[in-house]
Amino acid sequence: MSLQKSPPNSNFPFAPLEDIENSSEQSSGKILFSGQNTSNSTARWEHVGKIIYLGISFCILYIALTVSSLVSEIYDQLGYTSLGQISSFAFYAALACTALIAPVIMKNWSDKKAICIGSLGYLLPLVAGVMTVLCKEDSSYAWCKEKSYITQLNVGTNIINGISAAILWIAVYRYIAKCSNDNNIGKYMGLFSALVNGSDILGSLTAAWVVKAFGQYNFFVFSFGLAVVSILMLFLAPQAPKPISPDPDSQDTLKERTLKIVKLCFDERMRVLVPFLLYAGIMTAAVSGFEYRIILSTIPNKSEEVQNSITALVFTVQGVFTILLAYITGELADKYQIRKVMNWFLASCFIALGLSLYCYAKSSLALTYVMASVWGFSFAGVDTMTGIVIIKDFNGTTEANAVLQLLSNIGTMIGNALLINLTNINLFLYVMLGILAVTQAVSLFYKSNKEENKQKN
Repeated sequence: MSLQKSPPNSNFPFAPLEDIENSSEQSSGKILFSGQNTSNSTARWEHVGKIIYLGISFCILYIALTVSSLVSEIYDQLGYTSLGQISSFAFYAALACTALIAPVIMKNWSDKKAICIGSLGYLLPLVAGVMTVLCKEDSSYAWCKEKSYITQLNVGTNIINGISAAILWIAVYRYIAKCSNDNNIGKYMGLFSALVNGSDILGSLTAAWVVKAFGQYNFFVFSFGLAVVSILMLFLAPQAPKPISPDPDSQDTLKERTLKIVKLCFDERMRVLVPFLLYAGIMTAAVSGFEYRIILSTIPNKSEEVQNSITALVFTVQGVFTILLAYITGELADKYQIRKVMNWFLASCFIALGLSLYCYAKSSLALTYVMASVWGFSFAGVDTMTGIVIIKDFNGTTEANAVLQLLSNIGTMIGNALLINLTNINLFLYVMLGILAVTQAVSLFYKSNKEENKQKN
């Protein structure tokens, strides 16, 4: 999942740049994304309650979706080899394609309405999971007769989920942008990411207990129930504050809006950012798709339930570091240059990949906890920075968020394609090192709005 820069006068969501520059609502050269005056010190915490509520709601949803970190492992154990990766590929392919048209679909919707409708799709893969696990206990069900039925069921539900998720995440980032200002966008994005990533700990602990005590079937049923609770909370969420001016492109046709999204992809500053957004997506697939293989290689003789439990515990350790670094990343993004923070976390990915190679070579369960800790550090930083840079440097517009969803999910598709085709873990990790090296080299040349403005002046 996707959970992921400070121009002085361009931070109104949806407001045209010329309107912003001529606005009288300024204070020390800073303008809130929500259009409020920043001279009041309390503005740094304005709307924080909305961010916390949204973060807790998504934390519960992602506790339910902890199954995504175990689904590939569980499906492999059931004999559906690579079905987890294939389903994930279908999900992100649908999400990336829908990102181009989602802004038009939701143009007359409030952010809350889009979030509520978009979240419903997450229920379907959980239903598919229940039906898949049932085949292990009783193969007489109609959908269990052929493996192709199970494949179609999982791929189909993930495609629908991907379509709804595109709407959901564009709306989420737009909601956060409307609640934020130039002084606290990093803090709010980090806070939201930290709350959502809290699911890594709670979800992994829950998964470790539920799978071991009640089995895989009850794990999916329990997850479905939690997802329903989360979606009900989202229906009760407060509305986002209104922007200072309406989206000037809100009535664009599908063709007009799509062309603007494509044009933004080729913007001079966005071109340099493309490898970073792609890598964030590739890392999303990699972290959930290859780590469990390394963990299982250290415990080959354990039962399936024990393997699932140990894997969940390793991901719990990873979750602790993900939470801490998500919030810290937001603070760093408010204090330092965006380019520096981006490249600090990209550099940490080299350490994570090196540890992964060493851990696999030594086949040490203890080392998997160290590996997971560093991956949590790196993933939180890179993922959180994608959201921050889009909101801070590209004004949090619907088109910018659509580009984020498009590119990061194309990256995740690439990551899943690599996982499906590169079954040799060492080869996969070396390919990841090459991709990371290119990303780091290009990202060194990224310049935020603030840096460009300083050079012009």
